[in-house]
Amino acid sequence: MKSFLTVLLLTATSSVYGDVKGSLGNCLNNDPDKLNSCHIELTETLRVNMRTGIPEYNVEQGEPLLIPELQFNLNDAASKLKAEFHKNIISGLSNFIVNDFRTNTERNLLFVDLTIPELSATGQYALDGTISLVDVESSSGDFQMTMTDVSAILVAKLSKVNGKVVIEENPRMTIKVKEGNMKVNMENLFGGKAPNLAEVVHTVINRSPDLFLEDFKPVLRIHIGGMLKNLFNAVADNVDPAIYGL
Repeated sequence: MKSFLTVLLLTATSSVYGDVKGSLGNCLNNDPDKLNSCHIELTETLRVNMRTGIPEYNVEQGEPLLIPELQFNLNDAASKLKAEFHKNIISGLSNFIVNDFRTNTERNLLFVDLTIPELSATGQYALDGTISLVDVESSSGDFQMTMTDVSAILVAKLSKVNGKVVIEENPRMTIKVKEGNMKVNMENLFGGKAPNLAEVVHTVINRSPDLFLEDFKPVLRIHIGGMLKNLFNAVADNVDPAIYGL
């Protein structure tokens, strides 16, 4: 019975991971005209492995994505707010849509244009600061956040190392959310004693997605960029660097 369960486990693991190492080279078969279509296959390999990761290639789990801490800082003439978000669980990354995946062989760059229909996060918050020069009471509790129609662009620089094409550094990443497409809800803000002020605070934060994303982008670059980099380096193990102009 134990042997049978072991076989089942190995079979299930193989079906998720697939034959990852060198799979990009197998897809390309030295045909540069297939770069874009084979890169789309690469993103699908990332998607199906996001819930488990691929430990042997240092591709970490990304669905859900666990982030210990994020910060939001707002400083303008009317408001100075600092919100810390802890124990963040972010879901929805694996539902990304690939709008474009292009290769610039002259500059040795990969461009990936994605849309994520919805990102959601839960965790705990701690907030303090001032609004209209009035100190707000420090507050903490649970929070929920949703972002819709998230636009993300990754740019990866390719290099030739020991005769192989690799991504050496995490790709650069830009991420945008239109005003009105982010909603943060902090439960029991100010202990429920100041509902009007709580509404103002939520309005100030929700109308400022760009400021929120300033702290979010570096974290996503580390995690999402790292996943793409490590997966590419595994699947491109047998690719002729000349295909990428290297």
